[in-house]
Amino acid sequence: MSSPDHRQGGGGWAQNLDVGPLRRGPAQGAGPGIHRGLVDLDLAPLAVALEDTNPFSVVDLSYNKISVGGAESLKKLLEKDATIAALDLSQNDLDATAALAIADGCKANKAVKVLSLSGNAIGGAGGMAMAELLQSTATLEQLHLANCGLDTASLVA
Repeated sequence: MSSPDHRQGGGGWAQNLDVGPLRRGPAQGAGPGIHRGLVDLDLAPLAVALEDTNPFSVVDLSYNKISVGGAESLKKLLEKDATIAALDLSQNDLDATAALAIADGCKANKAVKVLSLSGNAIGGAGGMAMAELLQSTATLEQLHLANCGLDTASLVA
């Protein structure tokens, strides 16, 4: 039996939401489909649905096309939802402004223990937003920022 990890959220797979990346287009076998993943417009209704149902401790939105608009929707969700313990936004289109929105949402949340932004071009300014998040919360246990274009100032902040 394997040991639980952040993807199991301590409560098993029923508490996990993995929607990265979704496929849009015709059903398999009905012609070519379009693989575009979730975009910012998809996040507002998803955030509302998550807020209304509130059962998920792990939300995996990795490998989509989420950028600033989607990050703002997630910020609003994080400000209201205290059940999300792990949020994976790896390999999206997040920049420094999006990273700041996510950091602000996590500051208000106090439940997020694992945050992954790896593979997003958040740069030095986004790295500084994450440094401020780390300084303002004792809740966050893991922060994944591989391949984010961080600069020296954000690494030592």
